[in-house]
Amino acid sequence: MTAASDALPPTHPSDPNAPADPQQVRMPSRNFFARHWRGDYSLVRSYWLHTALMQFGVMALSAGVTHALAHNAPARAASSALLVIYVLGVVLWVWAVVGTWRSAEREQARNRQAGMTSLWPFVAKLMIALGAIGTSSRVINDVPRLEAHLRTALGEQAASPFTVVPQRDGRAVLFTGGMNDGAADALEAALRRAPNATAVVLRSEGGWLREGALVADVIRRHHLRTYVERACASACTIAFLASEDRAAAPNARIGFHRPRAVGASHDQTPGATDSELWRAYTAAGLPDAFIRRVQDTPFDHMWFPTAQELLDNHIVTRVSPGGEYATMATQLTTRDALAAELRSVALYAALERKYPAHFSRLLDTVWQALQRNAGDAEVMALLHTQSAKLYRALIPTAPDVLLFANAQLTIEEAQALQRLSPEACVAYLDGTADAGAAAARLPRALITREQTLFSDLVQAADPEHVPVVTRAQALPALQLAVAALPLQEQRVLTLPTLRHTTPPAERCQALIAFAHSILALPEAERALALRGMYARASAPDM
Repeated sequence: MTAASDALPPTHPSDPNAPADPQQVRMPSRNFFARHWRGDYSLVRSYWLHTALMQFGVMALSAGVTHALAHNAPARAASSALLVIYVLGVVLWVWAVVGTWRSAEREQARNRQAGMTSLWPFVAKLMIALGAIGTSSRVINDVPRLEAHLRTALGEQAASPFTVVPQRDGRAVLFTGGMNDGAADALEAALRRAPNATAVVLRSEGGWLREGALVADVIRRHHLRTYVERACASACTIAFLASEDRAAAPNARIGFHRPRAVGASHDQTPGATDSELWRAYTAAGLPDAFIRRVQDTPFDHMWFPTAQELLDNHIVTRVSPGGEYATMATQLTTRDALAAELRSVALYAALERKYPAHFSRLLDTVWQALQRNAGDAEVMALLHTQSAKLYRALIPTAPDVLLFANAQLTIEEAQALQRLSPEACVAYLDGTADAGAAAARLPRALITREQTLFSDLVQAADPEHVPVVTRAQALPALQLAVAALPLQEQRVLTLPTLRHTTPPAERCQALIAFAHSILALPEAERALALRGMYARASAPDM
């Protein structure tokens, strides 16, 4: 048996490359990774096979694995896998270029010993150096994206925490919060607790695209209706569109924008994530023009189509008057919780400060409705009806500026209801029992203006010291306003026999014309007429 040292070629004592001690001669390794790392392979093999081809394969594999995980695993798992793949890729790249560089060094040494000149080792080292600069730059640029993936891997979610609970009347399930990991499972569990539920009420700012698609699968599987009372945006829209019956309250906001991957820049170009969303929108029957508009909306913006655009583009399938489900009864489970909710609105906070007895009665009335699982529409109508009693009592004693602002707002509200339903317009202007339900259908902007005006009225009105104008005092001014109207509208307004026989559309128009006519009077007569219109109202106990 021949010794290993005897198998080595002899070296001349003067050879500078000769080892000082024959025992230090490196033994060839059978380990592929170790041999490449030492530069034992040929430069051609090291550069083209181990570096170029292997790096291309790793990139293709990582892209495929990342894509598969993004569509088939929770965000936390997908980000964890991406980080592992990225780190392994960097380690492999370092291993590949270091081994190739050493192989080039060896080939240069052999060429010098043989007295040969070859540019190939120099070119290979130059390409490695340039590649190292490019790779380092990419790694530095990837730091923000990697940090985002690290936060996701550690448990950070795309949106606010969600809650999924059956509503108290059992007719629907309330989904509140982000489309985060586990949302679909939570919806499935809530449906098991509410076997009679036929709808899901969505209140979500969005979240993970994959989770939104999973929630949509649950909705389709259970044949649920989808309903939006307040807002549903981004990934929530996928869940909303999963139903055949889709409705939104008049003041609901449904928002769309282009998605982006974790850590991607704001100017991300469309990719696989986007394609999944577009397929979902196309499957829901959305027009191409609408989808293109969404594609043109950057991730850091949100497009909220109008109610008519939502209807025209088949986002919603039916018009809802609002308040279809018992959401308030589900969320406000104690009288204190209801009081806190009311106090969060400036109007009711002002009411409590100045008229605590009225606020307490309002609270009692609404709480009784919530205890019997009343729907939101009934609750909002009660709020408006009870508040309107105080409103009508205060308005005759308000400063002229608030009096005129109230008249103008009333006209705009009546015109908004006229477009929805002439019956609602008449009920609102006549102050009938259905006035509260009609007011609940007003656009959000008008409701906000009304609450602001009411809050100002609570502060400025002085029913204890300002005398109320009687109907008799206001009659001449009211007659002037009526006289300016066409004869038919005068008859509709003044003849009691026509009050209940005139078609709602005609009576609504006459009442709006009368309000316009009052505002056209000189300022003194205008104030007198408006105050007189509320002369029969009496203030509740305050």
